Amino acid sequence: MQRRRGFYAEKLRKNVKFQWIYSRFPFTNFWITFIIKSIKPLFKFDLKYGPKKFRGGGRNSVSECIRRMAKTLRFHASRYRSFWSRPFSCLFLSGGKEETHASPGDFGTEISTTERLFMVDIHAHIIPGLDDGAECMEEALKMAAMAVADGIGHMAATSHGNYYPYSLKEYQERFSALKNELQKNKIPLKVYPGMEIFLDDGAFSLLKKKELLALNHTEYLLVEFPFDESVRAVLQRMEYLRSAGYGIVLAHPERYIFTQKDKELAYYLSEQGCVLQVNAGSIAGDFGEVCRRLSERMLDDGIVSVIATDAHDTAYRPPVVQGVLAKLRRKYPESQLHLWLSENPSRILKGYPVVR
Repeated sequence: MQRRRGFYAEKLRKNVKFQWIYSRFPFTNFWITFIIKSIKPLFKFDLKYGPKKFRGGGRNSVSECIRRMAKTLRFHASRYRSFWSRPFSCLFLSGGKEETHASPGDFGTEISTTERLFMVDIHAHIIPGLDDGAECMEEALKMAAMAVADGIGHMAATSHGNYYPYSLKEYQERFSALKNELQKNKIPLKVYPGMEIFLDDGAFSLLKKKELLALNHTEYLLVEFPFDESVRAVLQRMEYLRSAGYGIVLAHPERYIFTQKDKELAYYLSEQGCVLQVNAGSIAGDFGEVCRRLSERMLDDGIVSVIATDAHDTAYRPPVVQGVLAKLRRKYPESQLHLWLSENPSRILKGYPVVR
């Protein structure tokens, strides 16, 4: 049975002898877990990728483990360092005063943005009639109003680029129609062009022909793989995109079978410059327990750069994040949530490097 994070520290915590220590040093639980997790890889061998794939002479070499320990320490230290500034972080992120917006028409309700992040969603299937997202314009407008009511002000309309039979011209026409309808119905959601590219062998020829769109006309590509893709194919295609000068945003890495079986692969992709985008639904457990655990592990280890909705409709996969945000607030500071939900997505849509 797999031990949950912090198991050894919690076991020690039940001992009466340690009550005095925990009462005076509240972060002892973190330090015990951190030391155990950091030292454990030193006693394992991983020959799957070979030493040349990793800096420091191999995945579990001493130098590589020390480097990962330092990275993890910096990530967690920022979480506890923000403890004293926590009362002021909400004012910084929300702009101070409470603002109330009313969405006219039948598509929205009055919303309050107090202590909410002004979220930027880089992954949503909101354009109607192109893929398995919104079926009609009415549903697309309802999704937009729902997103605004949840605190989302910017959204990339990332339809499946090469998985459904439509042309680039058809995408552009429906994208323009959606923008016009949003303005007509006074829904304050700004949408940006983009596609979720299914990275198979045929995708590269379409990229050369400029028939697939990057995110907001930048060099960032939002890509996905077949869920049962081989590790060799994933690494080869990622390397091809990097050599072509593209920035890579990997959609929902927690949902792939190859990352679930080989959890170190996500760490390797992150170290190679790939931006990992986790679905909010995965954190909430909508895709099963395996996806939830893996997404939380990647968040804890600091390799995730963006959280997005991957919205498809208003019922089963809606463009909302406040429920997940309430869960994340119990574990992470507002500054970290701002990075995942606003800062890094904004940087991607502008073509800037993300903050890691």
